[in-house]
Order: sequence, then structure tokens, then C-alpha cells
Amino acid sequence: MARTFCGELTPGVTPRGKTVLKAFEYQDVRLLPGMLLTQVGQARQLYSSISNDDILKGFRHEAGQLAPGDGMKGWCKSTSAVIFGQLISGMVRLGRATDDGALIEKANALFEGWLETLPPDGNARMRAYDWDKLVCGLVDLGRYSGSDRAVAALRRTVAWASRTFDRSRQPADGHDFWGAGPGDTPEWYTLSENLYRAYLFFGDPLFKEFADTWRIDAVAVESNSLDDKSDVDEPGNRIDIGDLRDPRVKVAFGRK
Repeated sequence: MARTFCGELTPGVTPRGKTVLKAFEYQDVRLLPGMLLTQVGQARQLYSSISNDDILKGFRHEAGQLAPGDGMKGWCKSTSAVIFGQLISGMVRLGRATDDGALIEKANALFEGWLETLPPDGNARMRAYDWDKLVCGLVDLGRYSGSDRAVAALRRTVAWASRTFDRSRQPADGHDFWGAGPGDTPEWYTLSENLYRAYLFFGDPLFKEFADTWRIDAVAVESNSLDDKSDVDEPGNRIDIGDLRDPRVKVAFGRK
């Protein structure tokens, strides 16, 4: 089911350019006694105390399965989809950072419970905003707990999203502040990040191809903001999305 955790990128995936700075892995950092360590302890206790049945209740109900538990409240009253990926991501990262095997096992148990509700076609029954967080959680389970099953489920649900997500990619503006557009894809411009992480860690071109779809500069090319329709990665065609003086960026963000 699992493979040994490795801190390097997937064999065969070679970073471009020279690596001059590398982030610490979670297990390589230890907090000394103090406020932050106390807060981490409180977070571990809180995460560990949430009932798995409560978290999974909405998914099981939607799948027509028995759904024990009291459910959750607020945004998660009907389903925890909006935070589910963040929950399993937070648990596995915190478990790795604090050497808390029980918390990592809880994250995997939640994943296995959710997986039982996932149909063969990979339909996660989530809008893009929620699904983005699911991708993060599945990537982290594969990366930090060595779950091959999480990576396999990620492939299934990415294939589903690639077939079904609306690709209008409405620019955010004063009337639609998060670019939800006609297809309920709020904050679509964040989707690339975790898909690229999946590609770097697991090497499947499916992840990179779908990530490329949601890049702001790719949208600018497709919206005729560039006269040259050649590959956006060609020298001179890449857009610095932080430079709002560039008229191509203004088009991508719906500004004039």
C-alpha cells in the first residue's frame, strides 16, 4: 500500500536550472518550548479529537451510504468538502512535523472513508474551489505518508475534473471578485499550484497538462492578448503576472 518516504523529487523529473535554495522538509524542523510549540500541541489535540464519522457524514450521505455521526456545522453543515482536503493535508503535514504517527493514520483513515464514496469515474462531487483543496490533501498523503492509493485516487479525480470542469476562466472583477464565472469555478487561478506539485512529486504528465490549463499567462494567450500564438514558454512570450503595467496582464485580469 505504501512506499518509503523520500525527500527528493520523483526519479525522472529533473528541475530546470540550478537549485540555489531548498526548503526544509516537515520532519527536519523542531520547535523549541514556547508559544508556537504550545499552539502546535493544541492543534494536534483538536485535529485528533474530530470524529471521522462527523467529517465523512456528508460524503456518505451523497453516495447513498449509511452515514453515522453528527455531521459538522457552519460551512460544513451539509458536507465537509470545502475543507476536507485541508483537513487531511494539515493532519499529515503536522503528523510528519511532530512525528505523530497516529495523526497520519487518522488522515489516511479519513482518505479511505472518503475513497469508499468516490465513484469509478472519479466524480468527487465538488466545485473547483473545494476540489483544489482535495488535490492538496491527496498530494500530501502521497508525498508525506507514502500512500500509493491516494496518488491513484488523485489520477482518477484529475481525469474527471479535466473532462468536466468549465474552462471559461472568468477574470475576477468588481462584480465577480473571485472569477466564478458561468461554471462555478471560483478562484480557478489557484488550481495550477497543487497540480504542479503532483507532477513534480509523482511524474504523471496528466497533472502538468491540467495545471497548464489554469495558468493566467495561458489564459492571456487564449484570449488573443498576444499577437504571437506560439507556445507561451517560448522566450519573449512569458508574462510576468506581477507586472500590472503589462497590457497582457491587464487583459488576463479583466483590467483596462
